[in-house]
Amino acid sequence: MKISKTLQSRIIFYFCGYLAILLFVYSIAISGMLKLSEDWAFNRQLSEISDIVLEKYQQEGKIPKNLPMHITAYSDISKIPQPLKKHILDQPPGIFEITDDLDTHAAIVPVDSGGRHLYIFYHVASIEATDWFQMYISLLAGGIGLLVLLLGWGIARSLSNRILNPISNLAGAVQSLPLDGNSIELPYVASQDEIGMLTEKINQLLRKISDFTSREREFTSHASHELRTPVSVVKSAVELLYQRIEKTDQKLRGPLERISRSIADIESLISTFLMLARERQDPVRNDFCNLKQIADSIVDKYLYILGSKPVKVEVRVSESSPLIAPVTLVEIAFGNLVKNAFQYTINGRVVINIFKGGVSVQDSGPGFDTCAKPGIGLTIVERLCDKMNWQFIKQQNTGNSTQVDLIFTPDSSFNA
Repeated sequence: MKISKTLQSRIIFYFCGYLAILLFVYSIAISGMLKLSEDWAFNRQLSEISDIVLEKYQQEGKIPKNLPMHITAYSDISKIPQPLKKHILDQPPGIFEITDDLDTHAAIVPVDSGGRHLYIFYHVASIEATDWFQMYISLLAGGIGLLVLLLGWGIARSLSNRILNPISNLAGAVQSLPLDGNSIELPYVASQDEIGMLTEKINQLLRKISDFTSREREFTSHASHELRTPVSVVKSAVELLYQRIEKTDQKLRGPLERISRSIADIESLISTFLMLARERQDPVRNDFCNLKQIADSIVDKYLYILGSKPVKVEVRVSESSPLIAPVTLVEIAFGNLVKNAFQYTINGRVVINIFKGGVSVQDSGPGFDTCAKPGIGLTIVERLCDKMNWQFIKQQNTGNSTQVDLIFTPDSSFNA
């Protein structure tokens, strides 16, 4: 049985369960005590009657005719009815209960030292509670137990409301906190109990988070200006140099092209870091992305990394359909995977596979070092996937072949 997850329902459930077990054990104990007390009363009454019958027998030499109701007595064992006789043949003198369905208590009383005995029987079947009466009593006890259980449920519910009301108010206050507000705090609680202490600790934590967020925003604002300004200066200087040198001067154009590519990488890296650092970011999700075109553009952009390395690049399209996602973020994540594969592949090939809802990049590089921290490129991809609810899967194939899957839609699947 599944228990509700609320504290109130748990308290009510366990309290009523404890009460039900207590009632069950108590009813068994009462029933057993009543049974024992009933047998003790019958045996005590039979003992008193046996003393009277023995005294009359010793005086008159015969068993009295006027015996009490439900009592039979015999001085000759052969005259005892067979159903009773078989239960006393091997019994020593004393009082005992015949445990068969006869509902009879028996007393074997010594008469003299010659070995004679009196056999006295107390038939209690008509005195003990009948089956229907016992069932009536059981139903009555069950009804009382159910009433007590319902009363316990009401008491548990009332007490749980009083006990958990401060916790419920605190949970409601925490639930209503705005995630994008400044200097947010819980309402002040004047009580000095655990709720007041918990509220104060939560407010201390909220103040620390608010201060940290403010410092992060200030740093982001300053970093955006301080980092972009020198990059813009270098970019302008490179463009000016492009205009002043001859187009055929490859000695200068080669280094300038590398500088331009590095500037573009730095600008992309700065934009990515600033985007990830922002607390609120609502990227446009209704852009149509052509993964094949994005893959070709990324390969052309980072092909210079391979240089003269004997590496073959393949772009395969298993199944392609228009993808609705932020183009910029797709290019950043996809580009970091391709760039990482180009950097670490010495020889062999890099295979880019495009499937419905995602891409995979497979290379013949050295593979992942599970003990080392991932590089900046893979870290950016992981952060983007966390932010956009994408899936990022890394796997080491046989033969030092590394494959990473980037799935943009949660319901997409890839079969290699």
